[in-house]
Amino acid sequence: HFLWTSETDGFNHIYLYNMNGTLENQITKGDWEVTNFYGLDEKNGLIYYQAAEASPLERQIYSISLKGKKKELLTRQSGTNRAQFSSTFDYFVNNHSTINSPASYVVRDNQGKTVRVIENNATLAKVQEAYDVNPVEFFQFETSEKVQLNGWMIKPTNFNPNRQYPVFM
Repeated sequence: HFLWTSETDGFNHIYLYNMNGTLENQITKGDWEVTNFYGLDEKNGLIYYQAAEASPLERQIYSISLKGKKKELLTRQSGTNRAQFSSTFDYFVNNHSTINSPASYVVRDNQGKTVRVIENNATLAKVQEAYDVNPVEFFQFETSEKVQLNGWMIKPTNFNPNRQYPVFM
């Protein structure tokens, strides 16, 4: 057998094929994208991958069986989660960040439980706070063609909603 990612159903998902090229099973399904395939733990029959299942603005790490059952969410922090797995898939380094916070690096076991914090970048977060960095705000808007799009904005320091400001797009 071999694993293949494809947009056959309109979204990027993981598929299991036999060596003759016949589809055996669509492993992941839904109106969302698999954004990174990390590998197969052959011993336990589990696939590890990153997906934008909760939102196109987020990335989470998951495991799932070769039969497409027993899907487990391994990361729970909103934002972007990336993983680097050990060769045995017993552990992974979770790189987590958001647009408003610096990256953190945590070792997790293959169930998502924290084993050790490598770097939380608390000092950098304090620097951002000291410089009064305004947070990025996400929003949705609808085009004239009734299409929903995601957007973001950074408001000026001491923003006054009653005042007009130039817009950079």
